[in-house]
Amino acid sequence: ALKERGILYAPDYVINSGGIIHAASIYDKLDDTQIVKKIEHLYEALFNIFTRAKADDLPTHVIADRLALARLEGETNT
Repeated sequence: ALKERGILYAPDYVINSGGIIHAASIYDKLDDTQIVKKIEHLYEALFNIFTRAKADDLPTHVIADRLALARLEGETNT
């Protein structure tokens, strides 16, 4: 419905991952520079999601789900 209205939507689990990354990084005792570097990768991830969603004419959550599943499948196959 958001796509049909022309509203660009960032899937919540992509956005919320910044908090998870931050908490895990503190637990792993990374310094602030390392934490920021990890969180900055979210920009690239969202840009990729938005670009692919536009190119494939699909909602952003569909692309994000596909990318997440592909990543999980790749990690379990290694």
